[in-house]
Amino acid sequence: MSNKSTNKVHISVIIIASLMLFSGLGETVVVFLTNSNVSNSSILLYILGFSYIFGGILIFLMRKWSFIISIIFLFGNIVLRIIMLFTGIYPTSTAIEIFGYIFGISFSLFFLISLIIQIKKAK
Repeated sequence: MSNKSTNKVHISVIIIASLMLFSGLGETVVVFLTNSNVSNSSILLYILGFSYIFGGILIFLMRKWSFIISIIFLFGNIVLRIIMLFTGIYPTSTAIEIFGYIFGISFSLFFLISLIIQIKKAK
């Protein structure tokens, strides 16, 4: 494998990890600033945010095992979002909430597929 293709892999992985890290930070900050009381939905949203944060940190290790754990976090993130929707914990009464739900699932799927593609090139 040439050095140029190795650099592309590392750059794309760093971008994915950074996006996950900042998305998780953003999600936890938004939950913290908008929820004055502790509820089931706020706890679950914190879990979603922290799964992004920890998954992003693990990706920076560039190891196959860390990619696998991050993929598990992302899969759990997607499953938890779907559970929250079908149990009514995730609000869908406005267009912004529905857009946020669709965007969150799409973002998680993008990260998941990207990591699955990149895992073959990890150490």
